Parts: sequence; C-alpha cells; structure tokens
Amino acid sequence: MNAKIFFPENGMTAPAKEGDTLLDAIRAAGLPIEALCSGRGKCGKCRVLADGAECLACRTPAEDGMRVEILSSSSGQEILAGSGVSEISGEDSGRTAIAIDVGTTTVVVKAVDTGSGRDLGVRAFANPQRVYGADVLSRINNAMDDAALLSGLIRAAIDDAIKDIVGDIIVARGAGVTGADGVEETGGDCPEAVEETGGDCPDAGRSAGVAASEGVEKVVIAGNTTMMYLLLNLRCRSLGLAPFEAEYGFKEP
Repeated sequence: MNAKIFFPENGMTAPAKEGDTLLDAIRAAGLPIEALCSGRGKCGKCRVLADGAECLACRTPAEDGMRVEILSSSSGQEILAGSGVSEISGEDSGRTAIAIDVGTTTVVVKAVDTGSGRDLGVRAFANPQRVYGADVLSRINNAMDDAALLSGLIRAAIDDAIKDIVGDIIVARGAGVTGADGVEETGGDCPEAVEETGGDCPDAGRSAGVAASEGVEKVVIAGNTTMMYLLLNLRCRSLGLAPFEAEYGFKEP
C-alpha cells in the first residue's frame, strides 16, 4: 500500500509505504526535523501535528491522507552570530581560498584572502544530517551499505553555503552576482585524496571537490572519519562493525 502524506505548511506531499512512520515520510520528502535519537523514540524531539494531534513522528504510523505540520524543524539553524561577509578593503588580492569544517553538529564554511590572509566571510549552520541522529553511531547505522542519503544532505548544504558566501564576496568586489558551482560529483575512480585500504571503492570517485568560482584557488575540507565518509558517499560498514577499521584511508596533502 502506498500512502500520501500532506505537509500543507511546506506545500508538499510525500509517499509512505506500509510500515513507514511519519518520520520516514518526512525524511523521504527531504524536510528538516529534529530527530536526534534517529527515530528510537528516546529524545522526544521529532514533534509534529498529525491531523491536529501532537505526537512523535518516529512513533506514529503513516496513514494515507494525513496532514502533518512539523513542530521541531531545524531548518535554517544559524549557529554563528558573526556569519556574513567582511568589508573588502584595498588590500584585497582578489584571490580566495575556502576552508570547510564538517562537524557532527556544526558545519563552518570560511573564505580567506590568500594574498593578505584576511578572513573574507563565514557561514555556520547545523549539520542537516541531524535528521538521522545527533551522534556519529546513529549516522553510521543509517549508512552501513549506502551513504547516498546522508551524503546528499551535507553536499547540498555545503553547496548552498559556498554559493552564498562566494556570491556575496563577488558583489563586495564589484564583480556582480555569480554563485559558485558548488559541490560536484566527478565520477570515475577513487579521488586522489582517498587511498583505498581494502575492498571496492563504491561511488568514492564522486568526491566532494568544489568547482572553482571566480577567484577561488583552493578548497580545504576537514572533519572526523565518519563525516568524511558521509561527505564522500562511502559506505560506513567498516566503521560500525568490529574491528572498527576504516575501509578507506586519507592521504596527507
């Protein structure tokens, strides 16, 4: 049985299969929601109104025709009060590097002038993978054999942040509004930054390389092993099962 769940506040509908919960439908729709325990009913954060009654999305079966309002959305959670773009002064070299820190909780994207070393701007936001759990183990369990869902969430968020910050910098430099191409999938073999240490390299070639925009010379990305696996769309089975050894290693630059 395929059901349709309606989200009037978001102007969307989502499919639901037999046995799905409202949390499954919300995830399928790509809508943000706090689900810090990854749907185990422990955190009490995934509150919704289902046909006018408040409940937990992870504990409520999805039924055809339900009208749902999300009460605990994490959409647009801006973490860093100082997010923005600095005033571009005469010492600006016109060359930019992007540094990205992918944290389990928070993601920070910073632009730096490579000539002067000045910070040009920063964006910081909640990691959107929180819909699959606040902790690393929850995310590993959701990406044991297929990391595509969680990888897509973080890539899209980083892509948007880069477009935003680079576009603002270009405006500040008087070059007009042009967004970055953002995170792109390159296909092919394992990315140069990833050294295969065992097994196949499924989809690893779709690296988190960021295509250069006007004046962007380099992008550096940092994060713990799990965050890097999820960013690169690498299965997490080796991280979640004994002896807990990474299937893929990362070369130092």
